Amino acid sequence: MATYQGMMTKKGVGATASKEDLDIGMSTSGEVVLTMTEALDRAGMGAFQKRIMAICGVCSAGDAMEALLLSFLLQDIKSEWNLEKGVDGLLGAVVFLGVFIGSLMSGLISDKFGRWYGFVITASMTTVFGLLSATAPSITMLCVWRFFVGVGLGGGHTSFTLFTEFLPSENRGKMLLLNQAFWSCGAVLEVVLAWNILPHYGWRTLLIVSAVPGIVVLALSAWMPESPRYLAVQGRLTDARDLISRVSRVNGSSLHLQSWTLAPVPHSHHTTISEKVSVLYSAALWPTTSRLWALWFSSSLLYYGVIFLSPRFFTNDTPQDYYISLLIASLAEFPALLVPYTVIDVWGRRRTLATLYAVCAVACLVLTLQLRSTLDVAIVFMARGGVSAAFISLYVVTAESYPTSLRSTGFGVASCVARMAGISTSFLSEDASVSLALMAFATTAAIASYVSMHLPNETANKALPSELATLPEALDSSGHGLLDDGERSGSIPRTKVTRSTTSA
Repeated sequence: MATYQGMMTKKGVGATASKEDLDIGMSTSGEVVLTMTEALDRAGMGAFQKRIMAICGVCSAGDAMEALLLSFLLQDIKSEWNLEKGVDGLLGAVVFLGVFIGSLMSGLISDKFGRWYGFVITASMTTVFGLLSATAPSITMLCVWRFFVGVGLGGGHTSFTLFTEFLPSENRGKMLLLNQAFWSCGAVLEVVLAWNILPHYGWRTLLIVSAVPGIVVLALSAWMPESPRYLAVQGRLTDARDLISRVSRVNGSSLHLQSWTLAPVPHSHHTTISEKVSVLYSAALWPTTSRLWALWFSSSLLYYGVIFLSPRFFTNDTPQDYYISLLIASLAEFPALLVPYTVIDVWGRRRTLATLYAVCAVACLVLTLQLRSTLDVAIVFMARGGVSAAFISLYVVTAESYPTSLRSTGFGVASCVARMAGISTSFLSEDASVSLALMAFATTAAIASYVSMHLPNETANKALPSELATLPEALDSSGHGLLDDGERSGSIPRTKVTRSTTSA
């Protein structure tokens, strides 16, 4: 095995060292030795990541469309099948039960077999069963098909994880937020589709059209590469190095022209389902895990609660005004992206989350007044925007809080916790009084704001960890964050990273 020397000033493969060659470890063979984070930083941000973002983004948009369908279909379904009160809440609960199961299973599949497999399997389930839903002859079969759609939707985080693991440190926060813009586009597009399709062609046609993004994703999935971080954790360093060189070549940076190798990444000792989940309860991770679960539960309750409750504010409107009001409320998704995109790296993750949850809490409190005026649209816009921005930011924080070997499992279990909230949301928003539901949402948002400020680690601008270090070494010297790329104290030196001037 190669040995490493810190603070070298020459590559040993060329004549004079350039500025970017300084402070890099070397193997005894003269190759530059880079950690995964350093290699991705040098490969740069460019066309390669943008292609991945496009595929993951279309997947996210399709997930949003499928997730929000029920808020438009319920009235038509109840009328067609003469459903009793409460059955609509049952349909929503069945979907969230599917999402609960899918969240856990997709995370475990993604960590064990690869991000690509988790991505393709869940996208296939969402698309196939979404199309089958349009053929349902009864409420029973519709519940069955939507349950499996929910299982697929539960794996939506696999595409987010895959995209995360291709990003350089400098660009990660903002690019992850930008990727979430596709969800917002999907949410707004679903309102427009419902507005134009439901009155004229019915809910079955809307289901078919809403599955189109999934078909596109499956057609493009053959191009989607595996995560280099996953490959490295699995011991496939040569494959990971070749993939990063390909990233560099497409982005126009100089890394692929140099002689370099990846530093070995500690292999995960946690291979079974129970072992992976149990690590989330370890002393090193439990303070983070418990708070993230609280925030995921809160975000799901608030996000879907506000969405499902919104139509009840506009039931006295004409059909035209009803859809216009819902469209305006859905447009809150876009400023919801702009706010964290602007401040998440300036304020940090904790302050950003706390502020956004507080905005949602205030909006829900104002809505309890039930002013029944155009002001309601503005306040719903504010509530939807606040929780959307918080949820988007929470995805970023979660991706940065877990090591590669546990990242998708951590996402999956957190998403499972969120779906527990989703199951209750469908009943709370449909069957409880508007004032009671809003008070519950306001209280939840206030608690989430408090919890956000007490997250153990501020992950802004920190390298993504690849493996959980031994317990005494799990945090870096300042007590903030896991060790970079799975590096253990005294092994591979932390090195300075200077991006190539040709990087995109």
